[in-house]
Amino acid sequence: MNKNEALHRIENCLYRPVGALLGVAILSSVGISADRTIDRSHLPKVTLEQAELSPATTSDTWHLELPDHASTGETPDPTTVPAPILAPPLTGETVPATSLQAAEAPQPELSDCPAEWEMVSQGICYTNQAGFHIARVDLGDPNISICPAYTAGPDHLGTLREAAERMNAVVAINASFFQDRRALGPLACDGKWVSDDPFSLPVLEYRTDGTSHNQTTEEALAADVTVMRFAVSGSHILVSDGQPVVDFGEDNVDYTLYGHHNRTAIGIDDNHYLFMVVTAAGNTVTMPELAQFMSSFLHVRFAENLDGGKSRAMEVQGESVVQGADAKEQMIATGLFAETNP
Repeated sequence: MNKNEALHRIENCLYRPVGALLGVAILSSVGISADRTIDRSHLPKVTLEQAELSPATTSDTWHLELPDHASTGETPDPTTVPAPILAPPLTGETVPATSLQAAEAPQPELSDCPAEWEMVSQGICYTNQAGFHIARVDLGDPNISICPAYTAGPDHLGTLREAAERMNAVVAINASFFQDRRALGPLACDGKWVSDDPFSLPVLEYRTDGTSHNQTTEEALAADVTVMRFAVSGSHILVSDGQPVVDFGEDNVDYTLYGHHNRTAIGIDDNHYLFMVVTAAGNTVTMPELAQFMSSFLHVRFAENLDGGKSRAMEVQGESVVQGADAKEQMIATGLFAETNP
């Protein structure tokens, strides 16, 4: 026996008993007898086809994942073999529902209304901001109809609430001026005249091609009514082509124009939204202030002043939003009504 063989035998004699002792110690620490025979008959069998890693190129290809004890800090149980976890391929493709029912994250509720606005119906939003009650109507929604109408018929007066209930309107405001029960100026709805009254007033119209216009009564009556989705007459143009009117061509001491009053107005922006606006309780404004609000706050391209004062009214889902001592329902001639079609 040479020197190297002698050293090898000495190492075997020293280290094999130590290794055996360490093995027993490790098995004992996890609760397993050193002479225990492990029964694996109850464990699931994994075929080579199931465990084989293959390129995930189709939606029905799967790959095998095993628990990572190193990442969880758990001590693996040597008496068990971890069952395979079938996970969808990392391709971004949709996994068939029959293969795996994946838990879907809850989807946020969709809303078309800006922050601080309430959706009262699809395409119709409402808010009370900056001293105004404001309803926004999506004119691009095919399920919404917007039309002026008499509250109680020609040459009759009625309340806005009664008319809104009768028409099942989601939102409504008072509209044209009137004199001795007669609604002044033209009104159009869905290509037909509601009133072709010739009293000379500004008219705001919205057409079937998605364009809006400020016109005089004479221009409106001479135009093709069949292309008008709606037309409403008022007292003054507030915003024209995006610019607020600051000079109404009247004496600056005119109390009607430059005094602080309750107001009603409508405006249309470039995104085909109609804004229906009334002053809130305790907030009265001049005509220039109203024009500035419609332009700067609502960013409308065209706007018009409607009948205000005690006539101002707004209904939202059957409830009057105008509060205060001056909110007593008044008899008016016409209203502007937004309805949703089923």
